[in-house]
Amino acid sequence: MALSLKHKLGHAVLITLSLISITVAQGNLFGAVFNSGSSGVDRRPSGGGVGPETGIRTGSGTDSSLGLGGSVNPGTNTGTGTGTDVSSGTWPGSGSISGSVPTIGGGTEVGPGTGTGVNTGSGSSITFTPPRVGVPTIVPPLWTTPSPKLTPEAGATTPEPCRYRPGSDSHFYEEYIFGLGWRERLCPLGTLFNTAKCACHDLEPVTEQQCRPEFYLDFDSNDIRDRAGSNIPIGNNGDKKITSVSRAGRFDGSGILTVWRYSNTDFGRELTINFRFYDFPGGDEEQVLISNCYNQQPGSVEVAIDRRTKHVIFRGDSVSSTPQEIRIPFRDQAWKNVTLIYDGSSLRGQVDNDEKSAPMQGNLDIRYSGLLIGQCEGRKFYGYIDELRLYRCVKDQSGLAEAPAFRAK
Repeated sequence: MALSLKHKLGHAVLITLSLISITVAQGNLFGAVFNSGSSGVDRRPSGGGVGPETGIRTGSGTDSSLGLGGSVNPGTNTGTGTGTDVSSGTWPGSGSISGSVPTIGGGTEVGPGTGTGVNTGSGSSITFTPPRVGVPTIVPPLWTTPSPKLTPEAGATTPEPCRYRPGSDSHFYEEYIFGLGWRERLCPLGTLFNTAKCACHDLEPVTEQQCRPEFYLDFDSNDIRDRAGSNIPIGNNGDKKITSVSRAGRFDGSGILTVWRYSNTDFGRELTINFRFYDFPGGDEEQVLISNCYNQQPGSVEVAIDRRTKHVIFRGDSVSSTPQEIRIPFRDQAWKNVTLIYDGSSLRGQVDNDEKSAPMQGNLDIRYSGLLIGQCEGRKFYGYIDELRLYRCVKDQSGLAEAPAFRAK
C-alpha cells in the first residue's frame, strides 16, 4: 500500500490512501510487510493461508509490520510513500506494483497488479532495514508442524503391519515379546489363525468336539510354566517364589502365581477347573486356592477353603444371576481332588466323590485381575497344589476321573 502525505506547516494534514496491492494468502503464511522509498517490490508468497497483519506504520523511510496467522510463510512487501498506515481492516483501491514474488515451489512471479484485498489478524510492529543492492535477504525460517499420522479415516490404504505370525499349526500364533523373543499363543477354542486377517479369525470345522485343557500346571519342577501347549505366561511373584517340592507346588503364604492371560476375560458359559491340593495346619481362616477376585470383590470364579469348618468353597458370579456359593466338606491333611464346572445353567462343585450344584445362568462375569493361584486379597493358602487344569468347555466326569489330578504321582 502506498501512502502520500502532504504537509503544510501550521495547516491541516491531508492523508490520501491508495491501494497498490493486497494479497489474500491461503495455507500457511508468515507475512512481513516492508515499505521503503518511492518504488516497491512485492515478495509475499502467491500461495499459503490468510496472513493476519496488524500494526501502525508512520513517518517516512522504511518500516515493517509483521503478523502471525494460523500458519506460516515468509514474505516482504516494499511500497512507495510516506504517512500513516493502519495494517488492519479492509483496504479498497487500485494501483500498480512491480517486482518479483517468490513462491513456495521456488519460482517467481513478476508484473503489475491491481485489486482489492482484505488483511485481518493481529501481530506486532517491528523495524526492518532493507538490504543494499547485491546483499542477500535474510528470510525468517518457516514454522513447520509434523505431518499427521495416516489413518483409514484420513484416506490411508496401507494396512498396519501384523504384529503376529503363524504358529506351529493354525490353532496357534506367535507374538513377539520384548526381551523374550517370539512366544507361541493358543487361539481361542474353535478358532484358527488367519495370516491375512492377522487374527484368530477362522472357525475350526467341527468334526469331533474335543474338550482339551487350555492351561495346565504339573508342578513337576521349579520351571513352573504352562504345559498345555499354549505357552501362556505365568507370573511367579511375592516375597518368595513358588517352588516345586515332591513334584507339587508348595505355597506358604509368601508367594502367588498370576496368569495375566485371563485378565478381563469373558469365560462365557462353559468352564471347567480341576486340581488336587493338600492343606497345612494353621494360616488364615479362609484361604484361596484359585480365583480372579479383584479389589475386595470375590471372584466370578473362585475355589477356597474354610479352615475352621473344613469346607471347600466354590463361588461363581454371572451377568444374569446373583453370586452363588457351594460348600462341600473335605478330609483334613490329605490329598483332595477338586473340580469346578459351569455349564451356563448351573454351578457345580466336586470334592472327591461329593458333588453339589446351584442354579446360575448367563456368561460368567468379567474381572480385571488375571487368574490368581495361591492367594487373593490377603487370603493366603498354606499347602500343596498339583495337576491344575483349566478347560474352556465342560469336561465330562469320566474324563476328569482319568486325569492325572485324580491319581497319585
